[in-house]
Amino acid sequence: MGSQDRPVPERLSGYTAIVTGGGGTIGTSTAVRFAREGANVVLAQRSRPSAQRVVDRIDELGGNATFVPTDLTSESDVESLVADTVAEFGGLNIVVNNAASLRFDWAEAMSREAFDAVVATNLSGPFQLARDAYEHMRDDGYGRVINVGAIQSQSPLPGAVAYASSKAGIDGLTRSLASEWSDTEDADITVNTAMVGPIYQGGNVDDYPDLPLEEANNQVPAEVDDRAATLVGRWGRARDVAALLAFLASPESSFITASVIPCDGGRLVSRMGKAVDQEDHIQSD
Repeated sequence: MGSQDRPVPERLSGYTAIVTGGGGTIGTSTAVRFAREGANVVLAQRSRPSAQRVVDRIDELGGNATFVPTDLTSESDVESLVADTVAEFGGLNIVVNNAASLRFDWAEAMSREAFDAVVATNLSGPFQLARDAYEHMRDDGYGRVINVGAIQSQSPLPGAVAYASSKAGIDGLTRSLASEWSDTEDADITVNTAMVGPIYQGGNVDDYPDLPLEEANNQVPAEVDDRAATLVGRWGRARDVAALLAFLASPESSFITASVIPCDGGRLVSRMGKAVDQEDHIQSD
């Protein structure tokens, strides 16, 4: 039985979720998983094509999804994203802050402008989206803010100072928002981080035309798995993250908040060699 055929519980029925970066690797699997579990899904990112493909797939499955063009560095775009979501589906319950900017550069060569641009997408934008969504979660009595973090917040690779710093900030944001919102009267609101490790994102779904989008999105070449520096002996798939996010979005996770939960195959403790040669991504002078 293929994973796309396995029954999933409709734990998210009646809820509305925003998934930023919804057309990316993790975003695709998450959006489809949420829709399969009954959620209305809003995909938010700058460009339409990849997000629209996910919307079309959810439509095929009989779910409800829409795309809202959004630049997370724009305050007005984030405001419009929340307003459009509420107008379309009547509320907002779940925010998945998944979109991220990853810029490789040595710290001594990185400009303040470049650093700020990464932080604006990875930290400031998620803060505003969570803040603007909070009133709707409070009024509805149910809310989940799920920040997609990264193990680089604890174990940064050289050459990714802005990214690693922003992801460390995401962990702090999670704990801070949870400390303020998780005791909201008459509302079940939690805030957590899924701290993601080596998830394979180098594939092309067009290479697998006979597979459903969400399955094509999870194909990993055998030679890549063979080089995995994880305890489980393989690279992560986007569906591994989506499964965790779906649980955190559901009522079943109501006693979990302010948590930073690794989803890394044991990479942080594997003590194996580098999974990525970061220097390959940094332009030399």
